[in-house]
Amino acid sequence: MVSGRKASVVPEDFKGQAGAVIVQVKNASDLPNKDMLGESDPFVDMELEGIKRTTRVIHSELNPEWNETFTWKRYTPLTEESILLIKVYDYEKILKNKLLGEAVYPLKDLVRLGAQEATVPLRDRDGKVGESRLNLYLEYTKPTLDPDEDMEEGKSSVPVFCLGRIVCVVSLMRSTLVLLSAAIW
Repeated sequence: MVSGRKASVVPEDFKGQAGAVIVQVKNASDLPNKDMLGESDPFVDMELEGIKRTTRVIHSELNPEWNETFTWKRYTPLTEESILLIKVYDYEKILKNKLLGEAVYPLKDLVRLGAQEATVPLRDRDGKVGESRLNLYLEYTKPTLDPDEDMEEGKSSVPVFCLGRIVCVVSLMRSTLVLLSAAIW
């Protein structure tokens, strides 16, 4: 099974620290059984702006636990319109993988909060929400620009994510980056 990964390329004009979207696929519950013999062999495909990530296959399990973490590096900020496409499949060795459920997960709250737990209801092929759920933990760190390139001395400050959810406000003074304040986001 190939995950269809694209290389994350640093834009030539980017000067700064890359951000990231981190998604931990924890588990799923009440997945439908699509196998005639035994139970479904689920795996999760996720896609963010054309870049895919895929979990491992859990064999014969309708309530799988993956606890797998995936990272998408970011050189531009997410927007309130950004979405994570999620599809859960039943793995098939010979035939085409069968869709167990899917969701379009909006990332607008993640942009605002920086981190969140999510229980995502899955829709079937006909768009109906069933009992199936996917549990995720999501975290977002905004990319930051090189302060020497984008800040005039002593005049500008820019919020920068330092250490996960701690937000630091910095300013450039006498060519030195100075911490003005810090808060938990």
